[in-house]
Amino acid sequence: MADISVPIAYITEAKYGSEVRSRIISAISAIKDDMASFMRSFDIDAENLMSLLDGFGSSVSSTYYDDVLNYMQRVGSEAFANDDLIETANFAGVLSVSNSAFAFCSNLTNVSMPSCAELGTHAFYYCTKLSTAYLPALSSIGVGTFEFCEALESFNLGSVVNVTSFTFSGCTALSEVTMPSAVTIGEQAFANCTSLKSVTGENVTTIGESAFIGCTSLSEVSFPAATSLANSAFHNCSSLYSATFDTISNFNVNAFTVCRNLTYLTFKSTAVVSISATGVFMLTRKILTDGAFMVRASLISAYKSAPYWSTLWANYGHSKNSNLFTAYDV
Repeated sequence: MADISVPIAYITEAKYGSEVRSRIISAISAIKDDMASFMRSFDIDAENLMSLLDGFGSSVSSTYYDDVLNYMQRVGSEAFANDDLIETANFAGVLSVSNSAFAFCSNLTNVSMPSCAELGTHAFYYCTKLSTAYLPALSSIGVGTFEFCEALESFNLGSVVNVTSFTFSGCTALSEVTMPSAVTIGEQAFANCTSLKSVTGENVTTIGESAFIGCTSLSEVSFPAATSLANSAFHNCSSLYSATFDTISNFNVNAFTVCRNLTYLTFKSTAVVSISATGVFMLTRKILTDGAFMVRASLISAYKSAPYWSTLWANYGHSKNSNLFTAYDV
């Protein structure tokens, strides 16, 4: 049981007119002729099924069965929430999935929705066995959509522009994410994704608070279009070795705290990057004693005298690390 292709109980969520409504009734009536097959296909308990079919005849042909599938365009809010029987969900024609539609589906392992463009808030929240999700048409994603999907290994965000807060928070198996269109990354969007090793966001301009907090396997990040980092953006990314930002202008307190292996930070900006305090690098001593801030050669002197940077230079550059500010463009 387990392969849910079209949830008949929620088919009224589809957008249809009177003609299609008639076809749906005909299809449901015809399915009644083969109850066992229907039960296996849709995993609906007998009591609910009989209630649904009550009053429909059984003499109508099933010619329009495919029409039912084609007109199913939306999965309603909490439609399958807490259903521990569903293992796969394949919806060829669905365009959107509403809030919490599959939340707490503890045995859901695979999702395929090739036409789906929109996922609502917590759509797959706490689906702890979900390992693959095929959503090539996706363009909008709600808060916490895949939060605590602990088995999800990779995901392509495709046309998604706004990676909302908590989208992949707690996805501990997530090792690869592609976001070619993303412009913003929300608060804790990737928090505690402990298997994530590298991240590149070519078009990302804003990285939210604690966006990558606790990503302990993350070793390399590149955000060429980012202009700012919020508080604790990379806090406790204990394996982070290098990070590159082409246009960043400032970042806030705790942005890189407890990044114990951070060795190189590259800033390609044409002006000195502003930091809010020297505490930005608290418990991130490796870069201060053995690494380098890679900046434009023409800006090295400016960094050494800029607010807060000058303190780092005085405390570490003179006596411990003469290469604290190093030119990347020589």
